[in-house]
Amino acid sequence: EIAQCLVGSEMCIRDRTRAADVLNAWDDAPCVLEGHILEKIPRKDRYLFEDESGRVVVEIEHETFGHLTVTPQDKVRLVGHVDWSSKHPNEVEVDALAIIQ
Repeated sequence: EIAQCLVGSEMCIRDRTRAADVLNAWDDAPCVLEGHILEKIPRKDRYLFEDESGRVVVEIEHETFGHLTVTPQDKVRLVGHVDWSSKHPNEVEVDALAIIQ
């Protein structure tokens, strides 16, 4: 469980979300993901994220990274909400990001 909120986030979520669960979640459902950002994909601000359950596309704007440089080896916590679209599988729009141990 997550006992604290991330700085810069307007939401505090106690339960971690699995990447696999995002694919069937409701639009705007809040979520917290913990895992690794594998790579930038060829859509604006989109990255491939992976945890122990699978992979999901996340949208992270440049400003959300702030001064952080994230590599695929870094474990990250992403706080955001599900973005549903009829054109592609659910994604997560990320509001806050932190590198965790």
